[in-house]
Amino acid sequence: MDQHAWSQDDDLVAFYLYKFGTERLPFDMPTIAERRGIKPESMDMRIRNFEAYAGTGGLVNIAQKSVRVFAQYRDTPEPELRNLAFPELAQMNLPDIAEYVWANSHVIAFGEASEWDAALFTEPWWQESGAREIDWAAYGPGWYWFLSDMRYEELAELDRPTSLPQKGCNMGALVREHLSIFGQELLCKPDSSGMLVLYNGHEQQVSSRVRAHFTLGNDRTGALGLRHYGISARRWALRVFSNPCLTQQGDAVSQKIRTLMQSKAGRCSIESAWRAVHGWPVLCKE
Repeated sequence: MDQHAWSQDDDLVAFYLYKFGTERLPFDMPTIAERRGIKPESMDMRIRNFEAYAGTGGLVNIAQKSVRVFAQYRDTPEPELRNLAFPELAQMNLPDIAEYVWANSHVIAFGEASEWDAALFTEPWWQESGAREIDWAAYGPGWYWFLSDMRYEELAELDRPTSLPQKGCNMGALVREHLSIFGQELLCKPDSSGMLVLYNGHEQQVSSRVRAHFTLGNDRTGALGLRHYGISARRWALRVFSNPCLTQQGDAVSQKIRTLMQSKAGRCSIESAWRAVHGWPVLCKE
């Protein structure tokens, strides 16, 4: 039997999770519950109580404090409710911030085509990608990730394309080298949809850097050079976090992230913290 004495703050957390889930949080539900001394199954039941109450207009066994929380905060916008339910986010450490950035990054799918789209990662492509409400040109400093459904064994077999510029990524050779150094246990793992982070980085101008990783046409720039590889038929995704991802401009979390994002040292710290949690992206050289 759960002996936890539920407070209004606990109910506010459960109400937030009922309304918005964990998509914009750096923790999953069991972690949130355990940090508050609550069993995950008990938190899940509280969330279900809110679901039932909202669906029927009333639930016989719902606690009165839950009813009051529902009535008081039912129309509160997500950023404001998040700050009320999780004030501790303002004191996040680097791994927490890295998880927050990862969870709130924009995700755009590409690939699954017989050949690469030459306009990939340009403003016209962005407008056609289903993210019209996001201004691609507004991406300034930030972080980015390239994901694919390719496995390490497949990547290791890739030959260096003859068209690849001098500083382009020799994927097959690099994957073989990193498998011998890290082993798969220290590299990134596929997510539940089979997508694997192959590369992550940061830049002062994210949109330009992402484009360079695709189009790479000179011997001076070090980048992936995706368009030189015949792997456009595979599933790919770009995750990117920059200014448009900051949902509330004045809250403490946004201010802290913006400060880190504007500094090369700050961006490096979050890049490294993400890797410490998720593993080394196999196409990253350093």
